[in-house]
Amino acid sequence: MMIDVVKKQNANARVLYLEIATPHYEAFDYVGALQNVMEKQPQIRPANGILYFYLFCPSSDELFLDEDFWVAREIIGHHEFSEEEDFEVFDLEQGVVFSIKVQLDMSSPETFKQICQYEKKYRSEISKENELAPTWRLSMPWDGQFSSEVTIDFFPKVES
Repeated sequence: MMIDVVKKQNANARVLYLEIATPHYEAFDYVGALQNVMEKQPQIRPANGILYFYLFCPSSDELFLDEDFWVAREIIGHHEFSEEEDFEVFDLEQGVVFSIKVQLDMSSPETFKQICQYEKKYRSEISKENELAPTWRLSMPWDGQFSSEVTIDFFPKVES
C-alpha cells in the first residue's frame, strides 16, 4: 500500500487539551472528559470536527512509553481554567506539517502498534529531506465515535 506524504500549511489554532500520563493505549478513554468540559463551558466551542492526540517523543525513542501526551480539540473562544481543573489551552502557531492518511480498524487491540509502525516508517522517510521535531500528532474526524481515517502529522524542527 502506497501512502503519500502531503506537505501543508497548518493554521493558527487554539487547542484545548488534557495532559494524560501513560499508558498511551488508554488515550481513547479520556475523550469523553474532553467532550464534557467543552459542553459545560459556554465560552468555548469546537473549531472543527477533529480530535487530536499530541505525542512529544518519536515512537522509536526508548522513553516514548514513559512520556505524557495530550488529547485535544481545536476551539473557538476562551475560558480560564483553574489550577484544580485538568484542562489547559495552548495557542498553536501557523506552520508547515507533513501529513499521511491511513485507514485503521479503531476497535482492534493492535491499532496503537500500527500507528507507531506508520510513525516510525514515515518519520524516517520525511527526515531524509527535512529535520523533524520530536512532536507528532494524530488527528481523526470526530462526531462522537472514532473514525477509521487517521492522519499522522509531523512538525519540522524549529530553530530556537
